[in-house]
Amino acid sequence: MRRLLRLLTLSAVGTLCSVGAAHAAAPTVVTFGFDDGTADQLTAAQLLKSHGMNATFFVNSGKIETPGFLTWNNLATLQTDGNEIGGHTTNHVDLFAATDAQRQTEVCGDLTTLKSHSLAITSFAYPYGSYRAPGDQTYPNAVEEVVKGCNGGNGYTSARTTEGIDPSDCDLCAEPLPVASNRFFRTRALQLRSGTTAQQITDAIAKAQADSQAQARGGWFQLVLHNVCENNCGGDYTTTPAVLDAVLTWLAAQPADKCYLVKTVQQVTSSAPLTCPAGPTDPGGTGGTGGTGGTGGTGGTGGSGGGTSPTTTTTTTPVQPVIVDAPPADPPAAAPVVTRTPAAAASRSGLPTVTLLAPARGRAVHGIVTLRARVTPSTGVKRVEFLVNGKVVATRTKAPYTVRWNTSSMRPGRVVLSVRVTDAQGTVVRGASRSLRVTATAHRSGRR
Repeated sequence: MRRLLRLLTLSAVGTLCSVGAAHAAAPTVVTFGFDDGTADQLTAAQLLKSHGMNATFFVNSGKIETPGFLTWNNLATLQTDGNEIGGHTTNHVDLFAATDAQRQTEVCGDLTTLKSHSLAITSFAYPYGSYRAPGDQTYPNAVEEVVKGCNGGNGYTSARTTEGIDPSDCDLCAEPLPVASNRFFRTRALQLRSGTTAQQITDAIAKAQADSQAQARGGWFQLVLHNVCENNCGGDYTTTPAVLDAVLTWLAAQPADKCYLVKTVQQVTSSAPLTCPAGPTDPGGTGGTGGTGGTGGTGGTGGSGGGTSPTTTTTTTPVQPVIVDAPPADPPAAAPVVTRTPAAAASRSGLPTVTLLAPARGRAVHGIVTLRARVTPSTGVKRVEFLVNGKVVATRTKAPYTVRWNTSSMRPGRVVLSVRVTDAQGTVVRGASRSLRVTATAHRSGRR
């Protein structure tokens, strides 16, 4: 019941925001994190610069000056332009799988090398997002201890994962600000994949903003990007320049009262206050996500200025049922957008509940995996959707709610499995999520 009331509250707040209702400003901070230091990320740097924005570039020092990667001069220029350079190990190793000695060499050796080139290094990103065993909540764990302890504890001040933000569930829309003391070395992020559209990205950012306003606190929305190029040049983790430019343009066009900021990791994790930009409020309501509207002044770094804010209620995107014995080889680019009907939901009792039955929490999985859920009551169910890292991988429109998920095309690492049910009246109810670890090894050479 508490979860339902919160969903209804969020929906109501989103409706108020969409008509320009006054509310206390809480900053929504967006950080663009580029991993691996590929040369095509210079295109991203130019796009950011054209919008007066900066990013954090997490690089592997062992790849600098090699074909297809950035040079030391490139890194110096990026830093001079206001961007942040962060560590990502020397050779992009899986730190969870490494020995203690390898962790020290890869993490702290990387830090030493980067600093020897006059780079100000305080932020770290885990290769593959791998830093702990499934279900291990120990803080700090062995990997985090190494990152925290480099240079006698005077090296890294934060570390970023590649998961944890789920745009389909506003319990995980953004990292709450200020960052909790036990989250500095496991900050959450949303990793972009090939095919993710600018609309999907801006919708996710807008959800984070609505959630921040509803909670009367700031939210931190970190995006993980890799190659920035055309023709899927980086494989599964490619973002085109057009998509990135569209997202930056959207951010720059948001009105000041939405309080969007674009900051580097260091700027967020330092003690400096994060304040909303000064400027006119949005007098004209909304014109739809990514739409056009009134124009105002351009803010400084962090991208403010006039424009229209995205709406929070949209039409449900049709979802085709997935045949149980023939799941997709790879999940679609993003979860569908749903329309909530709070008025109808509030007047009804007996809303369905959905529970994940399999696989067990923290389980290591590979190959074809059975996903199973239970819905109570089972009548009046329109569909049940299974999501991995916020993306729908399978849909069932009738019981039994059992599907088979093909993990063979996924890179190894932790994933978050969740499930949601939509009833005949359009009310969406989500079940608790759980973490799994994909152990397939076919893609270990890929970047993440």
